[in-house]
Amino acid sequence: LGMTAGIIERSQEILQRQKPLPALQPDAAEEHPIVQSESEQMEETAQSSDPLEAKEGDEAGSRDQADEDQEQASAAPVRKLEVGDAVYVSSYGRTGIVYEPEDAMGMVGVMIQKEKIRINQKRLKLFIEKSELYPEDYDFDIIFESKENRKKSKLMNRKHVEGLSIIRDSDSKP
Repeated sequence: LGMTAGIIERSQEILQRQKPLPALQPDAAEEHPIVQSESEQMEETAQSSDPLEAKEGDEAGSRDQADEDQEQASAAPVRKLEVGDAVYVSSYGRTGIVYEPEDAMGMVGVMIQKEKIRINQKRLKLFIEKSELYPEDYDFDIIFESKENRKKSKLMNRKHVEGLSIIRDSDSKP
């Protein structure tokens, strides 16, 4: 089956402890010998190597490995969301791009379909990291700023224009 003998034996032990429901399994007497023959086959394969040591070693090894996996998952540092990360917004059921990092209140600025919204980080899950989406020197103003504001900014970088100013909307929902 592609599984270790310890897993199969453990599942068979659990099945043997459970009492079959007679209404759901009318031919339970016929199925029981099949389970026994499978368990006998597993015992024969286990006995061909070290009988008790193999069982205990497999079970202990799998438990230790599972414990280590859980510790690594819980000990893994939680990555802060960065500008440009694609995130899944659970309350909207949509994905968006982070345009503003997390503040002291835990609110993160997310742009969903050209709409900038501030959402608590607890409602966000990292979907795709920015390193996978964009090159290192990518200008995020292309995404987050309007075409008009980008034109004004470029013009202001080149020369001084009297009375020209960039007005950024701070319209964001809580």
